[in-house]
Amino acid sequence: MNDNNVENFDINEKENNYGHNLDPKIKEKLDQKNNTDEYLIRKFMGQNANKILGSSINIGAFFFGALYFFYRKMYIYGIIIIVINYLLTLLPFKYAGLLLSIFLLFFTNKIYTDFAYGQVQSIKRINTDTNKDKLGIECAKYGGTSIISVVLIIIALTVILAVTGVFDIRTVDVNSIIKK
Repeated sequence: MNDNNVENFDINEKENNYGHNLDPKIKEKLDQKNNTDEYLIRKFMGQNANKILGSSINIGAFFFGALYFFYRKMYIYGIIIIVINYLLTLLPFKYAGLLLSIFLLFFTNKIYTDFAYGQVQSIKRINTDTNKDKLGIECAKYGGTSIISVVLIIIALTVILAVTGVFDIRTVDVNSIIKK
């Protein structure tokens, strides 16, 4: 088995099919590859990687929902959560939004870890001739957090709600508020 085959060799395949009979050199290369993936995922996640990887709950996602996904640069997921949240408002069950928040509390870290892994694999495929440190820089650049995207989505949602009339600030009667 040459070095090219090692790169394409799945770590699960090693454990499932070969067990402990694997050539030590290949096992060492696979372990290094696995450590590289973990290193790159941590670089992608940023400074809170230990919290995300070490916990099964995510308080930020519970309280902020879709905004958390935009903060973590998971834009498609954020849009999906916004749409789900909107659809839940159409249901007669008034605690549907709470159920979504509870789901996000328990599953966001898993979703984000899977997302990070997929992004890291894409970065590795694009940068095949790059060393571990340069890949780490690329992962940090494409991962991490973005407060700007949170601000922009809040502005966009406010404009959309105002334009559609769902959130019409012109209907507030200031005089009736002052008289009370």
